[in-house]
Amino acid sequence: MQPAKVHATLIPMSERPVDLVAYDNEGNHVYGEVNVDHLINMPRELMLSAQVTTTRESPEIIAQADVILIGPGSFLTSLMRLLLLDDLTRALHCSSASIIYIDNLGREFELCRRVATAEIQTGTDRGKRELAAK
Repeated sequence: MQPAKVHATLIPMSERPVDLVAYDNEGNHVYGEVNVDHLINMPRELMLSAQVTTTRESPEIIAQADVILIGPGSFLTSLMRLLLLDDLTRALHCSSASIIYIDNLGREFELCRRVATAEIQTGTDRGKRELAAK
């Protein structure tokens, strides 16, 4: 039996650097992935520090993929950050590929370590609803 040939393409989320930004439950502005991860409670709102789009080739590559691996990274500061890009979210929604999320390989920090499975499921369900709405 011959091993399957795998063609892998690694694509960044955007051409420009962008940071994760949040508002905590008291309305305080929290800038940066590390600072968001140090929150005690889930943030009230997540956003990106600048309006960016995915790389030009990303939607086409996603459309042609059989399997999409996202990660490794934390659910809150990595996966949700991708879903904040409208064009990437639309491309994922339109894709017929299996999408596999790879959690952090190492120990999570602060907030991400404390996020309960139910909260992850809630976030995943919200992401699915947002994908469906696009």
